[in-house]
Amino acid sequence: SAATAALCSIPVHGGRLNDYLVTRDVELMGPLYRALGLSVAAVTAEMDEHQRRSGYAKDIVYCTNKQLAFDYLRDRILLNGDQNRLKLQLERLHRPDARSSRLFLRGLCFAIVDEADSVLVDEARTPLIISRNKDSTEQEVLFRQALELADRLEQSVHFTIDVHERAASINERGSTYLGEISKGLGSIWNSSRQREELVRQALSANYLFTRDHHYLVDEGKVKIIDENTGRVMADRSWERGLHQMIEIKEGCEISGQQEQLARITYQRFFRRYLRLAGMTGTAREVRRELWTIYHLPVRTIPTNKPVRRSRQKDSIFLDKKTKWSAIAARIKGLVDKERPVLVGTRSVEDSELLSELLTRHEVVHQVLNARQDAREAQIIARAGKKATVTVATN
Repeated sequence: SAATAALCSIPVHGGRLNDYLVTRDVELMGPLYRALGLSVAAVTAEMDEHQRRSGYAKDIVYCTNKQLAFDYLRDRILLNGDQNRLKLQLERLHRPDARSSRLFLRGLCFAIVDEADSVLVDEARTPLIISRNKDSTEQEVLFRQALELADRLEQSVHFTIDVHERAASINERGSTYLGEISKGLGSIWNSSRQREELVRQALSANYLFTRDHHYLVDEGKVKIIDENTGRVMADRSWERGLHQMIEIKEGCEISGQQEQLARITYQRFFRRYLRLAGMTGTAREVRRELWTIYHLPVRTIPTNKPVRRSRQKDSIFLDKKTKWSAIAARIKGLVDKERPVLVGTRSVEDSELLSELLTRHEVVHQVLNARQDAREAQIIARAGKKATVTVATN
């Protein structure tokens, strides 16, 4: 599909989940495209502006979906709402640094999205934001005060936590008590709405966001874990002071609050393409959403060979400890038969818990989660070999 479109002079963007897949696919498919007389390039996060601009000028470009969306936003910021084509062309006649010559993308013509269900449905509403740091010295004081006040409140007495909705609610008794203990802290604490909003964020930081599940701490920085992919989203942060409060909770250096410059979601971004396609192993489950949102029909491609996979009966355990012990024992039994094993877990925390149990059972294994992003290629290369155990976040 990419080659056919490119041969018709349509710029093609191949969206991938990470830079490793971007580089891998260019190395794999590059010889074919070049044999057809087409140019191909990989655009990755470490490239500078000139390299990215040069990459986007090729017939076929592989890059992460995130990189595509952010470079699109950068182009919108550069144009500043002025998209008059004639005006931009006239600008090139008298300005060597004309805006049109500094744009990254040649347009949103045709995108082929890998893992389409994850990107176009699961993460469809995730906001992608370009921002800049602003001085937040005063804000840091407020966040520390909010955390101190939150520590003085008692659960069920002053507030409730809804884990499923991921929300903290302060009741009437808690509101009254909060007003009493916040006296003298500053003018912003005189407003009941503002003080309750700050303390709700502090309660969320303490009770609703867990290390190694929602985020991890790496090199003294709090990094968000994508709950859909298990991957680190190093350049993202939570809004309204939540990220800074979690940094304080974890004893990390406080990052500055961000001033938003531009914002878009994957849903809005990919709907702007003239042509859109994708592939995934689980598209049929979300075919209604893909048709309703993007007007994309789903076509099933049969497997090359008959499916030999069989589904075993579910096993239900009374508690997590028993469940994980049974899983570790089952893995040990499979390894003794020299069978490769792949284990999917819901979080980094679960993957590391299972790793500890396997170590006790003296089972050699490898872990693939948000902490091992840089070693992903090596881990995947070994997975599937005789008696190899790979524990990965789903």
